[in-house]
Amino acid sequence: MKQLVAIIIVFFSLVSCKKDKVVKKPSNNSPMISEIETNINKTVTDAYKAWSFENADELDFEKIRSYFTTTATIQTAANGELSIVSLEEAIQGFQKSISEGNLTLMEEFEIAGKTEYFGAIAHRISYHAYYFNTKDSIGARAVNTLQLVKIKGKWLINSVLRDFESEILKFPKEYNDIQNKMFKK
Repeated sequence: MKQLVAIIIVFFSLVSCKKDKVVKKPSNNSPMISEIETNINKTVTDAYKAWSFENADELDFEKIRSYFTTTATIQTAANGELSIVSLEEAIQGFQKSISEGNLTLMEEFEIAGKTEYFGAIAHRISYHAYYFNTKDSIGARAVNTLQLVKIKGKWLINSVLRDFESEILKFPKEYNDIQNKMFKK
């Protein structure tokens, strides 16, 4: 009898363990994704939105910082070189471009992305684009690889490594149709 009770307790303990909730993406043809992946995706999407502005006076740099770890880095691979700046240096450069009038509008947004995670770490590859100073045409497209970490229950971006499309380095073709559908006015 004690063995049966022990087996029942173990069974109910295992069954009651917290499991990832599964939610559907908005599209009818989308696969199921976990609550964890949904939260990671939201962090990335919200971070892109935080950098975006039509009126620079409304930019909230504390909000931007809230999506990143305190030691976050922004890295850019280009022309066989790698530049690395801290989040604070990136914000200062952003502020300087705005104050000098070089940047009067910016919108950064994801075209497509894929997330993998394990425990408290995650990796997202993000195909995204930018509008600079006008929404008449896309100013740049890039691919980011983002590393995230869950700290105190919140997913934060710890590093961004990116490379921009160029005449030599073309954006992946499978995302061109997505882009064309998204931006037809």
